[in-house]
Amino acid sequence: MKKKHLLLSIFCYCLIISCNKQQVVDSKNLTSTESESTSNILKEKQLRNDPVFQAILKKQTELNELIVLGQNNSQKQFNKTFELIQKLQNTTNLTDDQLEKRLDALLNLPQNKKVKDYQKYFADNWEILKTKYGASILTDEYINTEVSEAYKTNYSVLGNKKACLDLTNYTVCTAGVTAAAILGHAACVGTLFGAPICFALVATIQVAGINECATTYCGSPIFGND
Repeated sequence: MKKKHLLLSIFCYCLIISCNKQQVVDSKNLTSTESESTSNILKEKQLRNDPVFQAILKKQTELNELIVLGQNNSQKQFNKTFELIQKLQNTTNLTDDQLEKRLDALLNLPQNKKVKDYQKYFADNWEILKTKYGASILTDEYINTEVSEAYKTNYSVLGNKKACLDLTNYTVCTAGVTAAAILGHAACVGTLFGAPICFALVATIQVAGINECATTYCGSPIFGND
């Protein structure tokens, strides 16, 4: 089971590497004094209970569900859309505005829901969290733990399976994918090929990862029209 979770995390982190701009400090590189200080801060400030962090998780879930609906609940259509978004990275003959409209059209989002708005929402709130907690606190391991705890106590996740064969591991699996997506979105800020495109890629990879979690632990994918 751990191997499966690890593979999904590596799958998501592949995009983080390509978008990489922001550096996340590994807790293993901290001195003993810094580690003790970090531990005390974590006890005082649990990210899972932070309303800004909770809002980010809700917004992610909202976008993920819209992506599935926009692809007509079809895995084949989703895969094709992902390929087309990847190709947009190398597009040079479109303005930023044209690229953003193309992204919205490919994802088939509602008229009042735009990729750039979700991207800006995340970027603004991530800056709030960085200022409040500090980059050394927001490690991949810590975020993974806090997402998992938040999902256990407060949130249903994309494709929530009330009759899931293994709801516990489904939750852990989706938390790992979501934590990787959070760091991926953070890395998209200021990326060379455009934050909205990078953000859309991370969001679609998150959906693909959660779909794999549902298939593995719940016995059925979140896509059901193929």
